[in-house]
Amino acid sequence: PAIMEERLLQIGEWLRRNGEAIYGTRTWIRPCQWTAGDLPYIRRSEYKAPYDIFKETIRPPVGQAAKELFFTYKDGALYVLAPKWPGRRLQIRNLNAPAGAQVTLLGDGRDLPWKSAGPDVAIELPDYDPAAFAPEHQYIYVFKIAGVKGRDFAAPAGR
Repeated sequence: PAIMEERLLQIGEWLRRNGEAIYGTRTWIRPCQWTAGDLPYIRRSEYKAPYDIFKETIRPPVGQAAKELFFTYKDGALYVLAPKWPGRRLQIRNLNAPAGAQVTLLGDGRDLPWKSAGPDVAIELPDYDPAAFAPEHQYIYVFKIAGVKGRDFAAPAGR
């Protein structure tokens, strides 16, 4: 059906621009960053375990934490995948990025200013402009931090 063909073409276009954050990568020291709130219980099993990604990322129940960022890693680059636009500032907790690290918004190739903020990294983002992102690029926003090593995680695993 045409609607399924359109979705596959959109996903393919997203991968064309952001695929380096997917292909050949590994999970970083921690797979995600959670918001404040209670961590949900996720039942693990080998077959048909219920899992609602929408409730874990975009609209969690009141008081429950959500996954706000996902991390992948390859060749000295940390990829930060955000399921929604973070606003004017993206805060990555417990990351010791080296002084020469370069932050890029993969969707448009723009370099972004950043600074260390205590044990965190704060990335300054432009105002969100829907016209700057084609619909096929609005699934997940990808930020590349070149120059990060696996050991640059600053605190014990957790949130």
